[in-house]
Amino acid sequence: MPTGFMQSVEVRPLRPGEAGESLASRLSPVADRIRQLNTRFGVRPYRVFMTWTLWGGAERGEGTEELKQRVELLPTPLVKSLDNIAFSPWHAGTLPVGSVRVSEVSAVAYGEDILRGLDRRLIPGLDLSGANPSIPEPWDFFYEIVEDRRGGECPDRPRFRLANVPFRLAETQEWNFTLERTSRERTRRDTSVFGKEEG
Repeated sequence: MPTGFMQSVEVRPLRPGEAGESLASRLSPVADRIRQLNTRFGVRPYRVFMTWTLWGGAERGEGTEELKQRVELLPTPLVKSLDNIAFSPWHAGTLPVGSVRVSEVSAVAYGEDILRGLDRRLIPGLDLSGANPSIPEPWDFFYEIVEDRRGGECPDRPRFRLANVPFRLAETQEWNFTLERTSRERTRRDTSVFGKEEG
């Protein structure tokens, strides 16, 4: 880069207030409208939900499980490589294993804490106090990826957990993250296999 150009531009990072007013940030709503077009065109068949449940015992997996909150990511993100999920044999049958990539998650609607399940505005009863908040026992936080019923009326609700910290792509105003498959999905009737039906 020419030396004269560098001398004419103040070289420093954006301050927090300036970052929110940058050109990329101001174009974020436009990016979300374009993503919504993908949904309207029918090329986003997988819906993604953040889900919070509360177990009846002292820790996760103990007692009955009760659905407390479910929030869909909108506009519908791009889900890649669900075909990477495989069934691993074990002594009582098979377990689903593998991971998927979720991208084009709105950087306007969501922040990192929300995507990690740590925004107390979504779950008022959740105690997230402390210098390094995390989901406390016996609460559970996970993701569900659900096919949009174009293939039938009873889609499965496979459960996933975050495999990495969400990463913001500033140039496209989106979040990317990887989800890892877990084995305790809810039933097709949207009830826990560990008890307590809601509603």
